[in-house]
Amino acid sequence: MEGLLRGDRINLPCYAGVASCQIAPDGEVWACCIKSESLGNLRNSNYDFRKIWFSEEAGALRTAIKARACSCPLANAAYTNMLFSLRTLIGIGREVVLGR
Repeated sequence: MEGLLRGDRINLPCYAGVASCQIAPDGEVWACCIKSESLGNLRNSNYDFRKIWFSEEAGALRTAIKARACSCPLANAAYTNMLFSLRTLIGIGREVVLGR
C-alpha cells in the first residue's frame, strides 16, 4: 500500500471499463469506482447501457486506464484483473497442480 501512496504503478494491467463497471444507485455508470468518473447516467439514456458503455467518453477513459494513468489499491479490482492476466492464471494453475 505504501507504494501506491508514492504513486507507484500496479504490475497487472487494469481492465476497468472492459471487464467490470459500477452502477451507482442514481444510475451513474463508472468504469472504475476509484476514478469515479461517470460515463453517463442510465436514467438520462432511457436505461440504454450499451449507449453509455460504447460512448466516446467510455472509450477515452478506457484509453487512459490502459495507459496506466492511475493506480488502484482495491483488492476486488485486482481479482478481476488477475482473471484477465494469462501470466497470473498460469502461475495459479501451477500452484494448484503442484499442490503448493
